[in-house]
Amino acid sequence: MNDLKNRIKEILEESETSWAGFVDVPELVEKLNILMTGHSRDLLKSKQVLIHDLKEPSEAFEEAFSNHHGTTSATCELCGRTVFTADLEHSGDDEHWEECMAGLQNEPDKYVFVNYNAVLLGSINSKQVVIGCPCNGLRRYEDFIWQERRGISEYMAKRLEMAEQTLVKLREQVSDISKGATI
Repeated sequence: MNDLKNRIKEILEESETSWAGFVDVPELVEKLNILMTGHSRDLLKSKQVLIHDLKEPSEAFEEAFSNHHGTTSATCELCGRTVFTADLEHSGDDEHWEECMAGLQNEPDKYVFVNYNAVLLGSINSKQVVIGCPCNGLRRYEDFIWQERRGISEYMAKRLEMAEQTLVKLREQVSDISKGATI
């Protein structure tokens, strides 16, 4: 499996990407066809598998948007996949465990079993994300922010300046009120 991941990374580095960081899918599918067989090839061709990017988001970006809460099962709202751990079996929610296991068998593109203690959650753009979800949906946001970093940093500097001006005005008002107050 690691050989396949390494080869996919090599192919990605050779492939051209669009401005938003999305992979040129027809070119990539052509290159990956030699590596894929059976079910995974059919899923990719039918576009049932939602992959925002084959490149994973950086650890720094995942950390920045993680809410540091874990659970035994969660749905990534960037792709609709349900990601779950073995601990779900012992959570007392037998019905959900059975649903996830059946989903893993019948719809493996929509259910992902991970061998972690917990599914780590985060949020971006008011959507719940599963940190480490195979859709790599956070990568799209990371690429956008990085590409537009100059404009974003200028905007943030202006917003900070506006907030500082508001704070100065509030301090002046509090000072005026406290000078006129009697005890």
